[in-house]
Amino acid sequence: MRKFIIFFMLLLAELCLAQKGAENSFSITITFDSKISLSNIQVHYFETDKNDFDIINYKVNTEKNQIELFGHHKFVVGSFYFPTIIFTTKNKLKREYSNEENEVEFSYYLVTNYETYYKDEPYKLNFDKEIYFEKDQPNIIVNTKRVNKKIEFYIEKSSNLKFNQNRTSNTKVKINEMK
Repeated sequence: MRKFIIFFMLLLAELCLAQKGAENSFSITITFDSKISLSNIQVHYFETDKNDFDIINYKVNTEKNQIELFGHHKFVVGSFYFPTIIFTTKNKLKREYSNEENEVEFSYYLVTNYETYYKDEPYKLNFDKEIYFEKDQPNIIVNTKRVNKKIEFYIEKSSNLKFNQNRTSNTKVKINEMK
């Protein structure tokens, strides 16, 4: 009888406490304003505890000033969001008040602020919005809303960065470029 009770408690714990994971392959094209040079761009993402990339790489198309991000994303059902992705370019800046030249980094953040697990279409998301970075609005936040039982994405651009709580760590992982 004890073995049955222990077995029953373990089964109950797994059913009640287990988290379901899922995964998707993705490919996203990101366009940058012509004022933003992609010649020395570096791409990183912040590691998170529940959502991560098994594989992530990028390709630069200098003719169109675009980056294609592609890879494989694992996530916990109920919190389907990408880790925050950071695009960084470096330039030299000469100060007006001195002869000193400093290296300056410009960062462009792609933040996803959505949780899109819905019972009717849990993983069939059609991201059809253009992601376009501008120098004066370097932060893009991707959100969702539900309209007629479908998930719709909308893009918010901002000069100020708004991170979701508990979604960003202090570990920044470099994404490799595919040539």
